[in-house]
Amino acid sequence: MDTYTHRKVFSSDRMQKYLDVHHPDETKALVHYRVNIQISEASYPLLSIFEVALRNSLNRELIKHFGTTDW
Repeated sequence: MDTYTHRKVFSSDRMQKYLDVHHPDETKALVHYRVNIQISEASYPLLSIFEVALRNSLNRELIKHFGTTDW
């Protein structure tokens, strides 16, 4: 994606932190943005598993505490 395209696709607010770090190299800012997305994508399955485990643990403890599944 060239620098012209990123100006059409992403808001300046979204890109500003990347542009600040890599000024004046907009290509590096775009690479940084893309890598950040890849890291987020890679973290999502672990986050999803953690969320289910936490929810199930809370549910189990609340059932024990209140003695009902209608806590």
